[in-house]
Amino acid sequence: MLIGEAVEMAEIDANVVQVHRSPQHPRALLDQALEESRKILASHRVTISVERAEEEDGDKPAWFDPHLLGRVLAPPA
Repeated sequence: MLIGEAVEMAEIDANVVQVHRSPQHPRALLDQALEESRKILASHRVTISVERAEEEDGDKPAWFDPHLLGRVLAPPA
């Protein structure tokens, strides 16, 4: 894991980060990030609030890189 993080940091520094966008459901990514962060957040007072869309297809797919966005939402412990 450390080597992978070092490679990612080098790519960011070199401004050559590869983005692999695909249609994803944002709600699924948020749920996964919350679950992965649960242990880290357990010892802190944190409030997470996500508004749901009123319309029936509120979780329409959006184009993003789930790996990169996941790293932002749930960084490794």
